[in-house]
This record gives sequence, C-alpha cells and structure tokens, in this order.
Amino acid sequence: MDSTTSAGIRIEKLNDNNFHSWKQKIELVLGHREVDDMIDRILCPTRPTDHEDLQKWVRKDKTARMTIGLALSDEMLKKCQPYRDSSRDVGRDMQRPPEAYSS
Repeated sequence: MDSTTSAGIRIEKLNDNNFHSWKQKIELVLGHREVDDMIDRILCPTRPTDHEDLQKWVRKDKTARMTIGLALSDEMLKKCQPYRDSSRDVGRDMQRPPEAYSS
C-alpha cells in the first residue's frame, strides 16, 4: 500500500482503484487543515484583490494543492495535474473518478 501522512493521518494514495474512499479521506484532511473551502465549487472564496487577503488566499490555495498532490500516486499525479491555476480547479477534477481523465 502506497500511503501518505498528512496532519498525522495516514491515507492510501489515489490510484486506479480507490477514488471514492480517497476522496472522502482527502476532504477530511483538507478540512483538518482548514483549507477544504478552497476546493468547494460553491464555498471557494474568489481571489481577493486586497494585498493582505491575497497573501492569505494564496497560502491556503498552495496548502490545498500541495496536500492533494502529495496524496496522489505517481501515475495519478501525471493524470490529474494537481498543479493547475488554483486548488478550485483541482476540486473540480476531484468530482470525477480517475478513469474519466485522459492520459
């Protein structure tokens, strides 16, 4: 089992066979890190224009993308491309299982 530890929680990395359980667990990890709103299509805050708020937003976005990226197997990392423009894009990708991705 290829796994990752985040926030003291060990989860199996996303592979071709564990999408639904992985998705539930990574959402819990993101919630524990208080960045789960960054992947939610409805709750995701828009990119602020105020400098101080923008710095906080960028930090939360980076934390969410890194947490997700580290929880992907090497094969899924290539397929899912977690380092998109924002973690909201990653959240959109998380709405569909890996077999929906093109290689």
